[in-house]
Amino acid sequence: MKSADSAQWQEAIDAELQSMHTNDVWTPQILPTGRKLVTTKWVFRPKHDIHGKIIKYKARLVARGFEQIYGKDFDETYSPVTRLSSLRLLFALSMQFNLELQQMDVETTFLNFKLTEEVYIKIPQSVQIDNPYNCLKLNRALYGLKQSPRAWYEDIYRNLFRVETSNVCKNENCLFFKHTNHNLIIIALYVDDLIIAGTTTDVNEVKQFLNSRYVMKDLGHVHHILGCEVVCDDTNNTLFLTQRRYILSTVKRFLHTSELHKVGLNASPMEASIPLRIDDTNESTEN
Repeated sequence: MKSADSAQWQEAIDAELQSMHTNDVWTPQILPTGRKLVTTKWVFRPKHDIHGKIIKYKARLVARGFEQIYGKDFDETYSPVTRLSSLRLLFALSMQFNLELQQMDVETTFLNFKLTEEVYIKIPQSVQIDNPYNCLKLNRALYGLKQSPRAWYEDIYRNLFRVETSNVCKNENCLFFKHTNHNLIIIALYVDDLIIAGTTTDVNEVKQFLNSRYVMKDLGHVHHILGCEVVCDDTNNTLFLTQRRYILSTVKRFLHTSELHKVGLNASPMEASIPLRIDDTNESTEN
């Protein structure tokens, strides 16, 4: 908040708190006897486009879930996500069957369902609560809570079945598919990111259904997922995955700017003068 972008970060904080108020995330209360408070912290993260330019300042109020007590504050926590290999398969099938690839993102993901457990948090910084209340009882989940990912998955899992996507890959619980009028539609879920593959009509129907259940952000054609850039070539019916931005950020992190020109395409960490010879397996075994 002391940076040159403090005004943008303050706007992000105000937007997050307004979302909390709109979704009725908490209720001021006096902490019951014998209960422990879970503290929170603000997490700030800029979002970039595929060229690395900042397009959004995101402030998230996160619960420090490691302070939760098993059996009191949470129970089951496991939640599956789509594997990268499954996404690669999805992209390959989309190219093979000429399916349209669209992406959607769920806004304030964990605020979409109610908590079944009683969880009390310390009043966060920037939140003003009148006396005599000394804590907040959570009505909905926050990022950082142990049970939040599992509860979210169960909620969207039920809703995806209501869109008649009645088939789930046996080895991939976040890959949904169905056949409609001889057409194939596939939905891949990675927490709050959804990749939808199908005909334009089928994809639009799924989008309309999701918009009726959640506050969604339509990202259009897939361009970026799980740190990978997705480049589609409709002319040649090909799709490429690249981590160009990740590679450049890694180079920038570990190499000084003045050293960047020294790294060429043919550069190798191996010493160039080392003599190499063909290994004789029998000789190596005897030795």
